[in-house]
Amino acid sequence: MMRYSYLCQGNEAFCKAFQEYNTYLQLGLLGSGLIRAKFSSVRNNAKEEYFKHREALVNKYGEADVKIKELDRHFGVAVNTAGSLLDNALIAELRAAGVKFTEADLKFVVKNNDNLIMFLEKGNSNAGLQHIIDRHWNSDELMKFFNTQDEMVETLFNAIKNNNYVSRVVDAQKRLSFVYKMPTNKGLREFTVATGDNGFIVSFIPK
Repeated sequence: MMRYSYLCQGNEAFCKAFQEYNTYLQLGLLGSGLIRAKFSSVRNNAKEEYFKHREALVNKYGEADVKIKELDRHFGVAVNTAGSLLDNALIAELRAAGVKFTEADLKFVVKNNDNLIMFLEKGNSNAGLQHIIDRHWNSDELMKFFNTQDEMVETLFNAIKNNNYVSRVVDAQKRLSFVYKMPTNKGLREFTVATGDNGFIVSFIPK
């Protein structure tokens, strides 16, 4: 994490909470179950204080401030020009390209660093958010890393929108996937985002 002392001005509670969280991140103190539980509590506290303080920070420094963007990524703040996870301009691009999707079922639409429009739909048991929840939202996989399903979706959205992927993979069956590193309750972790050629997100799996 970058130095953020100037962002603490006027909010000592945020500064103290984030310093404690940052110490855990820097030292990697996640070896035992007790420490992991403490880290989760520390992160939640820092996140809550950041959410309280964020509007004042944006008003003072602007949403484009690099340190605010970094904090947004760490705490899963979903921000785009449409003010939500759905960007009407990107939806129009999908439609113009002839991509099949159900607009009412869209959870987010975002463009990655390859200019590929990626979108998550409600889906079903075979693909999309419902598949992710049915197959991977359990205590051994995604529940270990995210407090809620909404937090998971927003974190995925922000990783695609703001970060370069770690790798792009096409397997023997020519199935496309991307590996992204993103913030979680256990620090930065890598996840595989399985994607159709049309940008539809099929699955989301911790590595």
